[in-house]
Amino acid sequence: MDLKHSRSVKLNDGHFMPVLGLGTLASDEPGEEILPKDDSGEIILETVDLRDTWTALEKCKDAGLTKSIGVSNFNHKQLEMILNKPGLKYKPVCNQVECHPYLNQSKLLEFCKSKDIVLVAYSVLGSQRDPKWVQGDSPLLLEDPVLKEIAKKHNRNPGQISMRFLLQRGVVVLAKSFSEKRIKENFQVFDFELTPEDMKAIDGLNRNFRYFKLPLVWTRFLYLLEVGCHPYLNQSKLLEFCKSKDIVLVAYSALGTQRDPKWLQEDIPHLLEDPFLKEIAKKHNRNPGQDALRYQLQRGFSEKRIKENFQVFDFELTLKDMKAIDGLNRNFRYIKLPFAVHHPWYPFSEEY
Repeated sequence: MDLKHSRSVKLNDGHFMPVLGLGTLASDEPGEEILPKDDSGEIILETVDLRDTWTALEKCKDAGLTKSIGVSNFNHKQLEMILNKPGLKYKPVCNQVECHPYLNQSKLLEFCKSKDIVLVAYSVLGSQRDPKWVQGDSPLLLEDPVLKEIAKKHNRNPGQISMRFLLQRGVVVLAKSFSEKRIKENFQVFDFELTPEDMKAIDGLNRNFRYFKLPLVWTRFLYLLEVGCHPYLNQSKLLEFCKSKDIVLVAYSALGTQRDPKWLQEDIPHLLEDPFLKEIAKKHNRNPGQDALRYQLQRGFSEKRIKENFQVFDFELTLKDMKAIDGLNRNFRYIKLPFAVHHPWYPFSEEY
């Protein structure tokens, strides 16, 4: 691993420790900026396979450059990607994530425990409310009445209650402060214990609320997803998933295909010749293509042909029509990208 161009931090003993990026926030851009931007002000992201980066970190451990290696802000699928990596030598020792009573990470904690990975919590007291990272109207964790009531009962402050809650769940706690008084208070969490009732009450505060949403990074990602979608491939599961995440699904090949031999096999079915579509089209005095488009629109998705494609807003398919077209689904793809089928990120190997 080439560390020459990595950003470094000078330690108290005079040594320099390289800061290595892992995943989407990593960047090859030289300089002191942790999050370098391009000319348009967008964060420059790195599209490196996390497994390749992990292999490099394993080499750092083998070379004696580090005692342990872990990850940060990984969800369970990203952890599984590392754990299932062929030739894995060392699994992550820890996973550092945002964790506090408003985001208790119960499912991720359970998963990490099952894999013997330590969950390390940051933002355990909420947030310093830095406008670069946190929205101004975010709730004040330490002002929560439940925390304040439990703190009063134990003669502690809400911050100590929040940390003790995490510790009793087996989470390693990181708390940041510049005040000597607060730093001392942050250590005074080992000489008392929350009752089961306290733990249950604090557990009930969870609202899956993140203080750190990284809007500067993710605003350019996944407003919409464009996929092949038509009555023979209705993408019902993917559509349901995208709707749940407020992602617009955009359909291409909505009318089947132009049957370009570079992309398609000769013996594929003709969507617009389907008898169900033709029958429904006849009932509505339309053509099968208009029915196919209207079907997609109702699910949330030559000059003559262009004009016809817009003539789908002045009629409506019946529930029976929708059900009949829905029954045409056969998970059949016109665009299969055969040249990429052996690529590790080939998108069509899963149903959705």
